[in-house]
Amino acid sequence: MSGRQTLYILLALTALALVARLYVGHLHGKYRDALASHPDDLRSVAEVSGDLSARLANFSVSDNEQDFNTHFASQAADAGMGTVVVKSKTRAERGYDDRVFTMDFAGDSARFSRQQLTVFMYESEREKPRMRTTRLSFQAASPDGRAARPGADREDLWRVNGLEFTQRTPKTEQK
Repeated sequence: MSGRQTLYILLALTALALVARLYVGHLHGKYRDALASHPDDLRSVAEVSGDLSARLANFSVSDNEQDFNTHFASQAADAGMGTVVVKSKTRAERGYDDRVFTMDFAGDSARFSRQQLTVFMYESEREKPRMRTTRLSFQAASPDGRAARPGADREDLWRVNGLEFTQRTPKTEQK
């Protein structure tokens, strides 16, 4: 290898080292800036979290009778189930209060598919906090009123005998 080739190789390596040093210096500056701003970012996340916690603690879902009637009526309409009559009662237990909502579907001829029942119950529970289905009783709705023979095909229609939702709210301790 001649001296000139060696010189060119050394110059190329020097230029490459200079570019690498500038790049590493740039990355180190970004790292230092991120490290300096990190506590501020954590502080802002903590402030937002505290604000959301305070808002959630003060969050009030309307729990008057009309709101629940409207809620269940709209869910029944969305599921294609017609009119629903809601009867509610409240009972207090040791550490919580329960509101029990009993559903009566209009008419003795009210017949629903399993899909309609599933959609109604799921959406009713999903949109209200701490709402659960606590009782469901239904039977096959045959057109002639008799039970189907074992193994015979029948329509997927059911008559709801009883459907209850319960909303359980824990009692808060008074200090």
